[in-house]
Amino acid sequence: MVQFPGPAGTLAVEAALKLARKITGRTEVIAFTGGFHGASLGALAATSSPLLRGAAGVPLTDVAILTYGDAAHPDGTDPVTALERALGPRAGAAPPAAILLETVQGEGGLHTAPRTWLARLRELADSAGTLVIVDDIQAGCGRTGDFFSFEDAPELHPDLVCLSKSLSGMGLPMAALLIRREIDQWAPGEHNGTFRGHNLAFVAASAALDHWADPRFTAHTAELAAAIPTGLTSIDAALPAGVAEVVGKGAMSGLRFADTAVADGVQRALFHAGIVAETSGQGHVLKLLPPLTMSLTEWKQVADVLGDAVLHTVR
Repeated sequence: MVQFPGPAGTLAVEAALKLARKITGRTEVIAFTGGFHGASLGALAATSSPLLRGAAGVPLTDVAILTYGDAAHPDGTDPVTALERALGPRAGAAPPAAILLETVQGEGGLHTAPRTWLARLRELADSAGTLVIVDDIQAGCGRTGDFFSFEDAPELHPDLVCLSKSLSGMGLPMAALLIRREIDQWAPGEHNGTFRGHNLAFVAASAALDHWADPRFTAHTAELAAAIPTGLTSIDAALPAGVAEVVGKGAMSGLRFADTAVADGVQRALFHAGIVAETSGQGHVLKLLPPLTMSLTEWKQVADVLGDAVLHTVR
C-alpha cells in the first residue's frame, strides 16, 4: 500500500511512527546513533544530532537511541546486546512499537548496516512484535545500485518504508510511505493533510519510475554503483595510510577523512572546479550523490578532478 503523507520526507517518517504506535498500542521507538530522520518533532526525536535536537524547544521523548551497526561503541557497549536488552522482556515495560533505521546513513557519515546485524534486528523485532521502519529517503531510489537500499538484505523485509528526495526524479516535493498491506489500519481521514499531491512532482516521478522498466537504465545504474567505489578506492590507495577510507554503498559513497579540515578543503576545491559535493558525519565524510544518469565517462572525469583535489589538499 502506498500513502502520500505530504511533500517532505520528514512527513513520511511522522506517518510511519504514528501508524506503528497505533497498530501496536505502544509508544517507545528505537532509533540509532548517526541517524537523521527529519526536523519535525516526531522525526527529530529519532534524530541523534545534538545540534538539531537542541532546536526542538521541548523534550523529545519516547525514543531510545542505540548504537548503530555491529561495531562496539567506544564506551564498550555491544550494539547487538543493546538491541537484545531493548527488545527482550523488561519488568513492567512493553516492547517498542517500532525500530527506525537507515540501512545506509546519509547525514550520519555513510555508515552501512552489516547484513548480519540487520538479520538479527529483524529476528528480535519479530519476537517482540515490533515493526521495522526503513528510512530510505536519501539512500533509496537507486542510490545504492538497487531501487531500495536494503535489497541485498532480504532478511530485513521492513514493514514500512519511507521515501522522498529522488522519488520525484528531479528533487521536486514528494514523499511516500510504503505500508505492508496487512498493517494498513488507518481509519478514513485519520492521517491526512493538504499538500499531499504536487502535480508536477507526480508527473516527474512517473517519468522517473519508467526508467526502472528499461533494462539499459538498470544495467547502467549497477555499473555506476560499482564504478564509483572502485574509483574512490584508487584515490584512497594513493594516500598515506590512515588519511582516508572509502565508505558508503554504490553511488552513495564517499571518503571519510580522519581530519575534517581535509574534507572541507576537498569540498571547496571541488566547488571551484564546478563539482558540488557535501560533507556529513560531523564533517569527516566527503559524500557523493551524483545523478544516476551520469555516464561512466563523466564519472571518470569527476574522479580525476576529485583525485587531484584530494592529493593537493593532503599535501
